[in-house]
Amino acid sequence: MRKRLLSLVLALVLLLGLIPTALADSPRSRRESFMAVAEAQLGYREKNTNGTKYGTWYGLPNQPWCAMFVSWCARYSGVPESVIPNFAGCSGGVSWFKQRGLWRTREYTPQAGDLLFIDGLEADGTRDGLPEHVAIVERASATTIYTIEGNSINDMVERRERPRDESVLGYATPQYGSTSAAAGTIKLSQVFTPKYELRGGSFKISGIVSSNKPLKWVYVDIRNLDGDWFSSVQRAPNSTSFDLYTINSGLDFKQLGPGSYEIFIEAVDSSYSYLQKRYAFRVAATDVDFNGRHADFGEGIQWVIDEGISNGTSSARFLPDGLCTRAQVVTFLWRMAGRPAPKSGSSWFYDVPKGSYYASAVQWAVEQGVTQGVARGYFAPDEKVTRAQFVTLLWRYLGKGAAGIDNPFDDVRESDYFYNAVLWAYENGVTGGTGNDHFSPDNSATRAEVATFIYRAMNPSEKPVEPVEPVEPVEPVEPVEPTEPVEPVEPTESPEPEAA
Repeated sequence: MRKRLLSLVLALVLLLGLIPTALADSPRSRRESFMAVAEAQLGYREKNTNGTKYGTWYGLPNQPWCAMFVSWCARYSGVPESVIPNFAGCSGGVSWFKQRGLWRTREYTPQAGDLLFIDGLEADGTRDGLPEHVAIVERASATTIYTIEGNSINDMVERRERPRDESVLGYATPQYGSTSAAAGTIKLSQVFTPKYELRGGSFKISGIVSSNKPLKWVYVDIRNLDGDWFSSVQRAPNSTSFDLYTINSGLDFKQLGPGSYEIFIEAVDSSYSYLQKRYAFRVAATDVDFNGRHADFGEGIQWVIDEGISNGTSSARFLPDGLCTRAQVVTFLWRMAGRPAPKSGSSWFYDVPKGSYYASAVQWAVEQGVTQGVARGYFAPDEKVTRAQFVTLLWRYLGKGAAGIDNPFDDVRESDYFYNAVLWAYENGVTGGTGNDHFSPDNSATRAEVATFIYRAMNPSEKPVEPVEPVEPVEPVEPVEPTEPVEPVEPTESPEPEAA
């Protein structure tokens, strides 16, 4: 929750214009410029499996992108191809540096701006002596290499700590020289972005990006505060000014669900002056009757929206009466935890595709003991979650034990797997049941119910009101974060089945 609150504070400050451009237009060496541009990309996430601006720029969209990220940072920081080439495959990069005598073995202690090439473990636990991954070195100690890298565990640009062990194939040592990039005058003016709460529909932004040098790159996307982006546009103007109004056909505000977002603008000119700007805005939930039929759920719904736990669905709809899937609720818990990286790089389940929006969440949930799936090797991500299942998942996530009260429900038995979870939820005001001494454990959980359970669990002072008639659920729409299907992977270890 602290991470979310800090994100909201940062968004507000950015909205007020109190934080300067991410990269100032001051002279810096090529090495410093390269590192600054790489750092400015931290938090950028894939749109879908391997869907990034780096691949689009390189001409190989939807392909593995760790090397293309390095190439992109080099080009847009002013590092010439004679220092770091354009390379999309790690083997090609290794060959290029070796041919020029710029390769060092694992015994070498790298410095900022060097490139670390990783020899990952094969399926049989051995290493084949070939590079599978590349990262940008920030610094190194006797035991650890600190990096900035893309296409790693979380499918994003992130900082990692790599051990100095057998995984290190070697290092490339680009010869940056002492040349400094000239300062530019790149700026953004006459900006018009959403400055109020949108209620669905389209919107058109405008503004002028300008410099005293030709603009090489302008990139704009719409993203949430966790960095997930929803639509984007990139252009190579080759002129000293660019009108943002011309890119509106590529920005889709109508697909946004309720929540907090940013317009993210990035530009670089031929002097390698670099600019980033963010403009925060919100989208309201237009299908929640806060003063009527959803009044008892309103605070919970608004809270999960504000915390970024759920952004609902497209067209500013939260779908409070829709049913939640198992994939969705596990993703909600994972976001509550701050999107932690799972320890395993392989899926536990046949039916959890790598690159799906819920893949990391499910792996994390298994590692934390929140769920073990529905059967050996199967998680059933699209199956509707029941009230009993979700309360049990929430109870496990919070690490709760047995309740200290008598059973208040006629339809909950001591032999049920969810017995302690339901009694804990009642004792702590998470749920008051559905009326007539019933909890209705087998009823599918609506999005409104799930939001309210989460809100009350994380805000213990909020007690449930007297039970009301359950809202008639409707069939859910497609998950908010759809992905292209991929072939199921073999699980590395099969967990024991359980009910939730």
